[in-house]
Amino acid sequence: MKPVMFVRLPLLALLSFLGQRSVHAQVPDWQLREHIVHDTEGGQDVWRDDRITNIPDTTICFIYVGRKQSGPLWLRLQVRYAGYRALYMSRIKFSKGDKSVEFTPAPDLLHHGNNGMMQWEWYDSTPGENEVKVILAIIAEPGVKLTMIGRERTLERELSDTERIAMANMVEQARVLGRVR
Repeated sequence: MKPVMFVRLPLLALLSFLGQRSVHAQVPDWQLREHIVHDTEGGQDVWRDDRITNIPDTTICFIYVGRKQSGPLWLRLQVRYAGYRALYMSRIKFSKGDKSVEFTPAPDLLHHGNNGMMQWEWYDSTPGENEVKVILAIIAEPGVKLTMIGRERTLERELSDTERIAMANMVEQARVLGRVR
């Protein structure tokens, strides 16, 4: 992945902006972009792109925006795996060509579940600086591979256009949310 400086700086500014502000008003429906849905549950507001399923037994990668009722906005990255056998995810890698970034999620940011047949696990965290760079590169270009490295095996796949488009839509929605007071 080649550096995307012209996009990187605005997103870093956006993340900084979101981290320093509190959003006190609800965002009117007319300010929600197409495909953005707003859910309120457990004292939190969450905005996500409806092209990304919220069914847990799905392998997918996406970003979403949330906030506690009176707190600042936060951007989250979620990498989710589902299958008949647990992966026991220990590392996550994004790559394209000879460029890659790999990280080891903290154990408290990895979650697991099952329905008696399917196993699922996911990483959910505020993206760090390297992850933000990756998100921008994913949005900018097709062909990015996501590798989930587990204790016993590895799963690699290319991120879909739908995942990329939904991430770009969420970045734009985050900008709108950050302007509402």
